[in-house]
Amino acid sequence: MMLDVRQRWRRRSCARTPAPVVDRLARDIVPALATPDLHDWLTDHGGQPMVMTRPEFARFVVAEPESAAGIVNAARTAPR
Repeated sequence: MMLDVRQRWRRRSCARTPAPVVDRLARDIVPALATPDLHDWLTDHGGQPMVMTRPEFARFVVAEPESAAGIVNAARTAPR
């Protein structure tokens, strides 16, 4: 049985952060993730750099509890 368990590092902001601020953060962070040094460091340490739009990221975050529930169910362990 294969289980998909990864540590995730995210750039998040408060729900009421103005969209221009979030967009500015993305404009600054995305190029940094693309630099060979940071990209290689992340992948060497088990990371998988992923660039997502705000709607894609929202769907990703919503889907995570379902993924975690699948892992708990596969392990036959009750959530705490």
